[in-house]
Amino acid sequence: MVALRSDDPVLAAAVGEVVEWLDGDLVLCPSGAAPVPAHVHLDDGAAARTAGVATPSWGSGVVAVAREVHGGGATVSGRSDPSAPPGSLERPFHLPAEAGELADAISARAVSIASTTIGVVGVGGGAGASVTAALLARAVSEGGRSTGLVDLSGGLDVMLGIEDEPGPRWADLTAEAGPFPADTLVAHLPRWAGVHVLACDVRGAPTRAAVSGVLASTRRACRVVVVDLPRTAGPDLLRQCDVVVVVAGTDAVAAAGLTALARRLAPLGLRTGLAARRSPGAAIADPAELARWCGLPLLAALPRSPTLRGDLARGLGPGERRRSGLTRAVRALADELGLV
Repeated sequence: MVALRSDDPVLAAAVGEVVEWLDGDLVLCPSGAAPVPAHVHLDDGAAARTAGVATPSWGSGVVAVAREVHGGGATVSGRSDPSAPPGSLERPFHLPAEAGELADAISARAVSIASTTIGVVGVGGGAGASVTAALLARAVSEGGRSTGLVDLSGGLDVMLGIEDEPGPRWADLTAEAGPFPADTLVAHLPRWAGVHVLACDVRGAPTRAAVSGVLASTRRACRVVVVDLPRTAGPDLLRQCDVVVVVAGTDAVAAAGLTALARRLAPLGLRTGLAARRSPGAAIADPAELARWCGLPLLAALPRSPTLRGDLARGLGPGERRRSGLTRAVRALADELGLV
């Protein structure tokens, strides 16, 4: 299902031919309409710019389109909505000459719908978000789904012990290099416990421009993508996730930061939940009480792992202790999210 928000009949006809060729259904909505259920949303960007006013959000995966007339042909110009998740169209598509390319791009977005992106973000230093993200990815992979683990906070390479493994890191991927073939990219990534890992190394973090394209490629190749988000993740990055898991301790400082983060997440309309890690001697000892305090549903209560720090220092990766309470709790979290 493709939804187009436009009052332009020529644009509608041009897009309609592409969608019909894909054996899909096109739903036409007037400019400024509220979102409707669809796999791909196309928006008439020209109408919004001409009006000069804000229009309602148009769902996820938005592609802004406009047309120009050149010798009777319509030019459908794709530009990424600033809030769009992976799969957005990022260059002009000239119809009918490039109808095939537009069809491929729409198909790629529709395929990415079958993938699930889980963002994991920590509140405060040492919250355990990176370990939780790694354990979650491992649990999903062991459940039989192709899984990617994307490091946007730094440090996963070393924590997982794969810093010497061959394969691309974020510093090797730039937006200027153009589109990233999904199968080729993921096939060459280092693997840890069956998980395809894209991490940062000493050369630095990814550029903002590269993130959306790389995440889109990873989604097309993996059924589940787990993203270790930085604490400073903004709305553009958060919207690229289907679910956001917030990892926080139960101490007073974490509770304050968690409340602020919950307020930031609320307007985004994402499925969000809390994975609370019990902090020794904390004023809020019960994870359920912390969840009620911040207004987020409790997805998991994560026990402390007294051996984890020493295990990581000895090169024993997350999840190697199969009977660890933390490992079992994150497996239960994967089940709660419907990933296993």
